[in-house]
Amino acid sequence: MRPKIPARGPGAGVAHRLRKTFRTATVVASALALAVTAAAPAGAVVGASADHGFAVRLEIGTGDSARACSGALVSPGWVLTAASCFEATPGAGDPPSGKPAQPVTATVGRPDLATTAGAVRTVVELVPHESRDLMMVRLETPVAGVTPVTLGVTAPAPGNTFTALGYGRTATEWAPLHLKSGVFAVDAVTGGDVALTGQAGAAVCAGDAGGPVLRTVPGETSLVAVSTRSWQAGCFGADPAETRTGAVATMVTDVRAWALDLVANHYPVTWSAAHSTSTVHQNNSSVAVSHNGTWTAVVWTGDDGADPADDLHARVWLKVYQNGVTKFTKAVTVYDQPTNWRFRHPDVGIRNDGTAIVAFMADYDGDGTSEARVKSFDSAGTQNGDQDVNSAMTRQMITPRIAIDPDGLGFAVAYEYGYYGSTDSNTVRVAYFNSVGSGMAWDKQVSTNGSSRNPDVAMGANGNAIVAWDRDYNVNGDVDVAVRGFAPSGAEVLPGYVVNTNRTGVQNDVSIAANYDGHFAVAWHTDENGTDQVAFRSFTAGGTPGPVTMSSLRAAQPRVGVDGQRRVVLATRASGDVLVQGFAADGATADTLPVVTATPSADSSFYVNPEIAVGATGKITLTYSKTVTSTGFKNIQVGTGLASGRW
Repeated sequence: MRPKIPARGPGAGVAHRLRKTFRTATVVASALALAVTAAAPAGAVVGASADHGFAVRLEIGTGDSARACSGALVSPGWVLTAASCFEATPGAGDPPSGKPAQPVTATVGRPDLATTAGAVRTVVELVPHESRDLMMVRLETPVAGVTPVTLGVTAPAPGNTFTALGYGRTATEWAPLHLKSGVFAVDAVTGGDVALTGQAGAAVCAGDAGGPVLRTVPGETSLVAVSTRSWQAGCFGADPAETRTGAVATMVTDVRAWALDLVANHYPVTWSAAHSTSTVHQNNSSVAVSHNGTWTAVVWTGDDGADPADDLHARVWLKVYQNGVTKFTKAVTVYDQPTNWRFRHPDVGIRNDGTAIVAFMADYDGDGTSEARVKSFDSAGTQNGDQDVNSAMTRQMITPRIAIDPDGLGFAVAYEYGYYGSTDSNTVRVAYFNSVGSGMAWDKQVSTNGSSRNPDVAMGANGNAIVAWDRDYNVNGDVDVAVRGFAPSGAEVLPGYVVNTNRTGVQNDVSIAANYDGHFAVAWHTDENGTDQVAFRSFTAGGTPGPVTMSSLRAAQPRVGVDGQRRVVLATRASGDVLVQGFAADGATADTLPVVTATPSADSSFYVNPEIAVGATGKITLTYSKTVTSTGFKNIQVGTGLASGRW
């Protein structure tokens, strides 16, 4: 006889799937308990120690139909559990894959569920093993501060003794609040099945399905199997006459490569069109996320003309998302007088309350002289601010970039000042505002020598405006990268600093980003090694530089983001693809995002113009321009799903 299917109910599990190579199995779903005999009630074992912070409680579905299972964190963004926990019908053999059909919540690092320790994450993807009762579960964002369990290498063998963990029922509790553990001896190993017998009355109960079965040796604990089904002797609600403490677990050690491959190489990006029309040429996108992670803003230009190479009558568009759901889409600039007006090169920042501030080039009268302008919109899309950046400027104000204080109302706009397309006389300036509509607090020339171009600006909660730009410092064709910073008062807090240590060749396409604490990173394109490559350098909030890191991305158009732990993410263009790579602040790549080709297929045009925003918890949002018509028209694609570490 095989272990029976446990009773369903709150916290109860579902039946194991039918497989061609295995059997019709049963599953269990909520804590480990002790059972002594049928006549003697079981008593709960002592909860797991802090070393078992990797244990996970999974809640599948909502309301009366919700079920619970257990699992183990095997990387910061992945949980390993039983596939049968997710079957729509017990025993149907239909474990789903992809996005869960119903809400799934993972509680990680919380042995006592009555506390707020650890973290709670939404499950966004299910990846079942093709022939085992195993499921890899991807979390929406990775969990920091919890050490994942190591996947074991040595297979279980008869006579081994293991510890099993779970959040399931005990002898006296229907829905316990504490993680429990029990000791089990291996009776036999058949294929992927590990037959176990509970020691000292230990039993696997409803709610323990998917819970980790661990081998512990001095100095190391490793995951060798996951619980799947049992006789449930002594478990709350079980048949009082049942005395068998046998259980079956599914072996992990011989399929660990499957799990490790997912952890290392499974980086899905979900793309959607910001504005799906194919009759408007869309390009020049930018993206920003709020510090609290609730709001995302995307801006771009849309040109109604027939020629994608001509930006006549280009206007700026803004789209705002709240928790991933579109809040509004609207034209920032509406100007329909019969002139050659153009609105170009927008950038955006967004606050924790959903207020978006957009900066852009504005040529209202078509005379070829552009000024910089900012507009702000509340979370409902209502415009609540509009002003020039600096109305005293007499030459063109080119490619403005905006950075906002994530904890206040101040913001800064950096811009190139001179003539559009000029290569030898432009300067870089930065203007600071205490709020939209309050008037400009100050405007300063940032560059001091040579031809300066392509500024970018970043700001943390300290309010410092840190400007990076590229410059032909001795006007001989050698271009380097510089950075300079100013406090909200206008006082200089970071004197002019050459970012790159090798100043030969062309080093341009500069990008800068800061996190909430004001730590920042600068990235740029360089050909100093004879090939097109991307480099970056991190700085503390006080301006202390780290080493120059040459990435493996031999590409152009770099954009940079920084998460709350100072991890750096680069997005670049390689031919028609968008590539993404993560680093620690010092350039190390361990436990960071490896090189990922984020786009589903190469674009027919090289001008994909990638942009990136990295949230405090490491969530990455990308945008790029995708060719959608044979005449070269593009639309803006928005991509989510990546995180700054290798999860």
